[in-house]
Amino acid sequence: MGLDLLEQDYVLKQLTSSLLYPESEPGKSYWAALYGSTSNEIQVPTIQTVNKVWITPQSANIAELGATAMIEGSALTVSTERDYIATQSTRT
Repeated sequence: MGLDLLEQDYVLKQLTSSLLYPESEPGKSYWAALYGSTSNEIQVPTIQTVNKVWITPQSANIAELGATAMIEGSALTVSTERDYIATQSTRT
């Protein structure tokens, strides 16, 4: 399951960086909306940004045979930091 988490985190980072690359069309739109203009002046962002994304395990099917255990399948959930914190506060 740890390897699955690592692989999904890597894919998520690749996707995010490709979409936010300033020279791509989606990236140009994102950065223009973020700073409210196309000028190079430093401005306060006009939209909320997502700073952290959480990938968390949800469930796993574990097969046991004697002293050996294998993960047969697992489910992962992707959420923003705000959503992750909200789910954690409802669990306590």
